[in-house]
Amino acid sequence: MIGDITLNHSGSNHEWFLRAKAGDPDYRDFYTFDASLEHGYECWLGVKSLPKFNFRSQRLIDELISGEDSVIRKWLRFGQDGWRVDVGNMLGRQGALDVNQEMARLVRKVVSEEGEEKLLIAEHFHDSGPDLPGDGWHGGMNYAAFTRPTWSWLVDKSFDSDWLGIPVEIPPTSGEQFVSTVNAFVSRMPWQSRVHSWSILSSHDTARIRTVVGSPERQQAAMILLMTMPGTPMIFAGDEIGAQGRWGEDSRTTFPWEHSEEWDVEIFSQYQRLVSLRRTSKALAEGGLRWIYVNDDVLAFVRESPDDRILVVVARDRANRVDLDMSSLGGLTLVPIFGFEATIENHQASVNIPNAGGGIWRIA
Repeated sequence: MIGDITLNHSGSNHEWFLRAKAGDPDYRDFYTFDASLEHGYECWLGVKSLPKFNFRSQRLIDELISGEDSVIRKWLRFGQDGWRVDVGNMLGRQGALDVNQEMARLVRKVVSEEGEEKLLIAEHFHDSGPDLPGDGWHGGMNYAAFTRPTWSWLVDKSFDSDWLGIPVEIPPTSGEQFVSTVNAFVSRMPWQSRVHSWSILSSHDTARIRTVVGSPERQQAAMILLMTMPGTPMIFAGDEIGAQGRWGEDSRTTFPWEHSEEWDVEIFSQYQRLVSLRRTSKALAEGGLRWIYVNDDVLAFVRESPDDRILVVVARDRANRVDLDMSSLGGLTLVPIFGFEATIENHQASVNIPNAGGGIWRIA
């Protein structure tokens, strides 16, 4: 179980802020009060009900993070497995002050003291690479290097909402652009930061992937990318049954436990199979990635570890047949795991692509 915490701000009704606002010297410097500001104090994005913490205060840092009875330590000691840090990219950044990396390293140190296996993930809607040097957050929510390129490659023409907070429609891209975008962003972070970062198709702040891509076939393509590319797959509850929503609040619906007739049971079954594969494949969990075929509509890559090699082909539309040169991989057999059918002869694999979706094989 991972907890969710905001180290960047509190609520305006929090006891710390109420004491600070009343002039209590023990809490006054937890926040930045300035009569020239719109609300008289620094806020998160100007939202009056969310006063921003002032990381010039050592006592604040002790109370939140490093003290023996800090908020971070308290809940980990109850058995919590780690933290997801809300707006992690804004923590400790205020005007000329930028102690974001120092605080990330401090939180990591404290979390590790409570258990080496504890996880620390930062929310980051933008280019997270420079904030993930490897010694602070284990990883981030990988919107820039996974979500946005996946949406752009698979978006349906009917989806006209904004592009993850950017006030434009999602720009459709080719397979080549998908790969170049992913590579550009992940090249800015260490490999371990990439594999710990959460790969996301939807979240509580976004539209649902089914609504974005418009069909179960394209959702299958997205799901395969989620489960087979480097990164830690994160499933927003409801995606696995084809839930829909056009923006964050529209997506935050309760799970229809008592209305199973609303479930896309085929998509649910596919999620189950792919989650099981991900949990049992060393190549998918830890292995490297090698792109072997890319065009506008089809992506093919291999994930490989010393003891496991997985071939993945993903398509956004029907493409009839795709031929893949397997000579450099040394494999003579493709063992089918999921989806499309394929044959191999003389180190040449031929993959049937009758529709959007994908296929997965073990190379033997």
